[in-house]
Amino acid sequence: MLTYILSFAFVLGVLVLVHEFGHFIAAKKAGVRVEVFSIGFGPRLFGFKMGETDYRVSAFPLGGYVKLPGENPDEATGAPWELSSKSAPQRLLVFAAGALMNILTAIFLLSLVFFIGVQVPKYLDDPPIVGWVDKDSPAEKSGFQVGDRILRVNGKEISTWEDAYSYFLTSADISSQVEVERDGKVVVLNATPESIKKLGAGYIGLQPPMEPIVGGIQKGFPADKEGLQEGDRIVAINGTPIHHWLAMAEIVHNSPGKELEITILRNGQEIKKKMTPQVQDGKGYLGITAKPQTIFKKYGPVESLKKGLARTWEITVMTFELLGRLIKREASTGAIGGPIMIAQMSGQAAKAGVSELLGLMGVLSLNLGILNLLPIPVLDGGHILFLVIELILGRPLSLKKRELAQKIGLAILIPLMILVFHNDIMRLLAK
Repeated sequence: MLTYILSFAFVLGVLVLVHEFGHFIAAKKAGVRVEVFSIGFGPRLFGFKMGETDYRVSAFPLGGYVKLPGENPDEATGAPWELSSKSAPQRLLVFAAGALMNILTAIFLLSLVFFIGVQVPKYLDDPPIVGWVDKDSPAEKSGFQVGDRILRVNGKEISTWEDAYSYFLTSADISSQVEVERDGKVVVLNATPESIKKLGAGYIGLQPPMEPIVGGIQKGFPADKEGLQEGDRIVAINGTPIHHWLAMAEIVHNSPGKELEITILRNGQEIKKKMTPQVQDGKGYLGITAKPQTIFKKYGPVESLKKGLARTWEITVMTFELLGRLIKREASTGAIGGPIMIAQMSGQAAKAGVSELLGLMGVLSLNLGILNLLPIPVLDGGHILFLVIELILGRPLSLKKRELAQKIGLAILIPLMILVFHNDIMRLLAK
């Protein structure tokens, strides 16, 4: 639990600091005084004052703010150091700077991940050819078969396993029309991923190809006693050909205490072994683990930056696609999370390693930047929208219209915040 709390505090603290520093530095460059630079909202806990700025940590750590004189037009006095006294382009840059800093931070962090090196699934960039269909899964009920090549989901081209998983993970309880290529023909299937409540994600039950090659042996188990070795390929069990690791695992799990004839391929020769799966929790186990399905990749500085930029763009496109699907009700709102979800993800990433934690921070920073630029009053994007209108009209919107727009913005954001906290609570209860 302590790991989760500390990881959450670190991740959120850095992202908020970066965002508010963007506003801070842009305001300073424009000659605007910064009265308060706060990490968190509410009552001041501690801090220090330097120049005209009070740098503080406040009681509620879910965000932060910089207080600029003249930010609200009705409070402006006309002093030259006030935000309202600056030109529209200068004010626009001040409001946009927080999100821009988050986006730049995301590029830096995602590039750093590639430079440090990261474990990535081997199959993510492979064509989405079905290697296994989980029993009683939504995929099996929808009629998916081994060998199907996923072409499109709801008309969207799917070229890799990453594309496919991204779509299904965000489509819990949403019916999707999936086009697959089967025996040279296009077959249309209707699939509805199940909701994994503790994750807020969708489960479809499709797995990529995975050769049944032994990656590790557990001491004292049947495989160890019978001399199985790393690299052995299981080709048959009781004469039944095995083409996927999960096919082998299913037979073994369903045969506790029953002798099995295992045919393995080692150095080009077939060897037969008789083994009786050890019983644990009512299932059978041979004591073997799969060959790792991930690879460690590390890149030089220039290549890391290129990949960081490419990854930033991919996530940006995916984020806007998800927002569009949420609006059209083609994606599950259960995929949306808040502070508790971030804490869970931060803790898990911290346990997995520095690279994973930095990668998560990069994704969250990018999402924070994108969401803040949405043209919703109350958000930075709403202020930017007002300034664009001012530039077009040659005059600012009236205070009455701005207040009405702020109310509309709150009417959008408050239900969204309720949904976010509801999803977070449901994830906790699902544990």
